[in-house]
Amino acid sequence: MKRSPILFVGLDACDPDIARHLAASGRMPALGRLFDRAARCKVQNPYGVFVGALWLSFATGYRADRHQFHCWDEIDVATYQRRLTTPPACQDASFWKNLSDADRRVAIIDVPHSKVTGPVNGVQVVEWGGHDRHFGFHTWPPQRAGDIEATFGLHPILGVDAYSVREFAADDYVHRAGQLRTREEEVDFLNALTRGIAAKRELNRALLAEDRWDLFLTVFGEGHAIGHQQWHLTTVSIRGLIPNWLRRWAAIQSIVSTASSMRGSLMCWRRLIAIPPSWFS
Repeated sequence: MKRSPILFVGLDACDPDIARHLAASGRMPALGRLFDRAARCKVQNPYGVFVGALWLSFATGYRADRHQFHCWDEIDVATYQRRLTTPPACQDASFWKNLSDADRRVAIIDVPHSKVTGPVNGVQVVEWGGHDRHFGFHTWPPQRAGDIEATFGLHPILGVDAYSVREFAADDYVHRAGQLRTREEEVDFLNALTRGIAAKRELNRALLAEDRWDLFLTVFGEGHAIGHQQWHLTTVSIRGLIPNWLRRWAAIQSIVSTASSMRGSLMCWRRLIAIPPSWFS
């Protein structure tokens, strides 16, 4: 049977209404063409499932009550103390691991809450440019992490303290000296996030060209970061510090750039799955 390669592009926590608006207005042309030409459907999360569980459910096919990762924190039922959580070891059941075991060539880049659990038939990149950090930047094969850093650098926002194994989101701390960012810090943050998208684009293109992949799965985390850090700039004026153009466009700049950055690669694949909304966040 002839194999049909699949390219999956995920935009983590990207706002669906903004994405649809930008696609319709021509500002996300690749996504707009997919909306016009491809079959599509809206994914509805099961009632009561918190967003922290979604990517692990996507990767494993398990419900949250089975993979046991509901949120980034939890209350210990024995002590009533709040504690941060780490995604469990059920990731051996990820669908790309099953494909790899079936001798399919896979490239997996920055799937949220994932980690390398063993060899794959291809390449896996974890936490180079993802919003949620647990295990630190690492790869399969292990030496690829150093090669990627040497060639593409580390993500200027999401790659801060890249190899640290701890629960945190780097965008909460970068370009932020006080409780609120200054105007200059807001601009620096946005510019750095945009540079990260450009680097991710080049990393994706390089990996995409390496092989005839059966599955190429890449997720952009910038939409998640911009939503947390600069969404307020689209709705309110912060003490007059932010110019009008930035208030209007800061929260969507990374979304536009992300979609456009991959459009040269999208259309050469026969099958494409694109997940642009906040349904996986």
